[in-house]
Amino acid sequence: MLPVGTVDRVLEIPPRPWDVGWWEDGVGLGSPQGTVVLVARLDSVETYSKEVLPYEELFAQDGPGRVVPVTCGGTYRSSAGWDSDVVVTLTPVSTRSAD
Repeated sequence: MLPVGTVDRVLEIPPRPWDVGWWEDGVGLGSPQGTVVLVARLDSVETYSKEVLPYEELFAQDGPGRVVPVTCGGTYRSSAGWDSDVVVTLTPVSTRSAD
């Protein structure tokens, strides 16, 4: 995740579509109070049909630390619910980079 700020009360968006920004004036992940604000581009989100969601990869407990929000997406039908899951993989970075 890249730290981002605000300019004239507008939240900065990370320049690269695969980066997720964390509002650096807010609280950090794991804080017992306050709001963690994350920002990403729409085209940086992976969408998987329910049948092919990579469970082993998403729920892996080894490897570097990360946060993986998963939510419903795709098409909604009242008889079956949502047909897909939307996944964002957040990994911390040590420095802000624009390359």
